[in-house]
Amino acid sequence: MSGWPLHVELKVPVAHPMFAGHFRGRPVVPGAWLLAQAIRTLEAAAGRSFEWHRIDSAKFLAPVAPGACLDLTLTRSGPSGFQLSVLQGSERAAMIRFGPV
Repeated sequence: MSGWPLHVELKVPVAHPMFAGHFRGRPVVPGAWLLAQAIRTLEAAAGRSFEWHRIDSAKFLAPVAPGACLDLTLTRSGPSGFQLSVLQGSERAAMIRFGPV
């Protein structure tokens, strides 16, 4: 996969230890897990590692539940930055901007 934007899907597992403590009675995917899995999924789809540098901003806009199917879109932002959009259906779940060091 070499074109931009890079678009892939990520399926959140229904049963995962993260849900035991996040949150009891109403499980929600932690932002850190979502970010780490999104990066792994995008790199696997692209067949290469990206230079993620630093996170300029991370906005988690809607809760992501166990079993959710997420649409990830990675676009270039300037000469060395990236922007990651995470959609859950038609709802934006997160927007993350990566910038150069």
